[in-house]
Amino acid sequence: MHAQYHTALIRKALEADFTETALGEVIAANLGQDALRYQLGNKPHFHCDNNKIAESLAYVEEEHAVIAAVAATIAAEADGAQMRAALGHLFHTVQDFYAHSNYVDLWLESQRGRPRPPAEEIDGLVPGLLGHPGLRTGTFVMWRDLIYYVPLLGKLARRIYVSPESHEAMNLDGPERGWKFWYAYAAAYQRTCAEYQRAVATVRTAGGEAALQAFWGQA
Repeated sequence: MHAQYHTALIRKALEADFTETALGEVIAANLGQDALRYQLGNKPHFHCDNNKIAESLAYVEEEHAVIAAVAATIAAEADGAQMRAALGHLFHTVQDFYAHSNYVDLWLESQRGRPRPPAEEIDGLVPGLLGHPGLRTGTFVMWRDLIYYVPLLGKLARRIYVSPESHEAMNLDGPERGWKFWYAYAAAYQRTCAEYQRAVATVRTAGGEAALQAFWGQA
């Protein structure tokens, strides 16, 4: 998902609770996962690429565990920025899940027999779809797909051939990818809110209100 949409999702979900500085830290950690060193297929689980869904979910759990561990030590003056970085990291992965997988297609197929529903009606948390045997994500293979990101050559390559299983074919990273993007965006917002509420509950349980204030940057 393009940076401006990651940013918009986080702002919409968090700005009522976080200070502007703290919110900026969450966003910076999120966007940092799109750094060049994490692109080109070397960290596919950061972006739910290459069908690394299980690995991506494990990564999300690892970042939640970081939040819990830091919250538990907040009385010892642990840095709330660590929790915010972990939150930004896991947000990136779950947001990309909807932009890089066929979840939207599976949900739309489940709505057959009715007119196309508005994008905001999508349910991004359907257990049967999150565990659907046909759920898959696009793949990025450097020798095959890097050409799509080369100016001029990329446009020509897209006209000649795009593998239907590739990231290039499947991604819903922005509105230029068509109307399904807005379903991916709405589902990603739901998941962002769900993961955030989980983090809030974890921080409160592990460290109490003091840890929660530190999490929000209000301590």
